[in-house]
Amino acid sequence: MKYAVSEDGVQALNGLSTKLSATTTQINSFTGSILNTITEHQNVLGPHKRSIEEAVEEIAGCTKDASGPVAFIAEILSDIADAYQGFLTYYYAIADYLKR
Repeated sequence: MKYAVSEDGVQALNGLSTKLSATTTQINSFTGSILNTITEHQNVLGPHKRSIEEAVEEIAGCTKDASGPVAFIAEILSDIADAYQGFLTYYYAIADYLKR
């Protein structure tokens, strides 16, 4: 996917950056909620409780491991958006100057 050096491109890149960060936070929150629910219903789950916990803990671990690289990618997208915005600001200033 290509992103143009435009206001729309800047907004798209910033949006992707925000969504990546929010998704990681959301997954962490969901896995925590699931673990709490497992604890609350441990009597109903019986012998399956531990295997379900292990699966959810594995997801939580993978998410934790991935959160650093995801944050790094989100930061890169934000930096690219900032660079695009800087270019646009400079471009608009030159265009205004030439109109005089």
